[in-house]
Amino acid sequence: AEAFELPNRRHLEQRNAVLPYLNFLTQLPELLADQTRRAREPKRPQDGKTSSPDRTARIAALIRDFDQVSPSPAFALNPANPAADPLVRAVIKEGESAVGPLLECLEGDDRLTRIVIRDHRHFRRWLRVESVYLAAHAALCAILGTREFGSASPFLNGSSDRPTRRAVAAEIRTYWKRTRGLAHEERFFQTLADDTATPAQWLDAAEALAQPRDVHGRN
Repeated sequence: AEAFELPNRRHLEQRNAVLPYLNFLTQLPELLADQTRRAREPKRPQDGKTSSPDRTARIAALIRDFDQVSPSPAFALNPANPAADPLVRAVIKEGESAVGPLLECLEGDDRLTRIVIRDHRHFRRWLRVESVYLAAHAALCAILGTREFGSASPFLNGSSDRPTRRAVAAEIRTYWKRTRGLAHEERFFQTLADDTATPAQWLDAAEALAQPRDVHGRN
């Protein structure tokens, strides 16, 4: 066992040796810009976001506050789910009325949340403050009932550039226009019948249709 462990440990150490010691500081300019923005913004009202009779204003106020999303501390082994935050849950409850504003957030919002992802496995020294657009993406997935929208979807992560985000948003927009107003089950049947869908979309649709009603969420 020791003979097996040591070469693997040396391999991991050599792999990480090419990285800066504080490699997580690559996000420092982004974090500095976000903190500067926070300092310059006027104080926001904390009440009334979910009680406003104007749905458009209500959704806009909730998405505006996505930079306050802060679930419990997260690690790479068990990443925080932004959809668990009360602000994101409130947007999800608005249903498809929130899809348009959420897509705009996914495409163009460069702010950061208060979620910090850490990973200290295998001698790695890494952490990242997650982006607001990931909260928007989590809300979109919850509203539409799937994370699989096309070939670009698997490439969205916390360091995605604008072109990747726009590509994912375009796939979501296409899916939404095709299935708007349909029950989730009918959407999944449409996906299974779509010869242009990706294998991941077919598998996700099949899993959703076979899933017991008392089970929520899919891996």
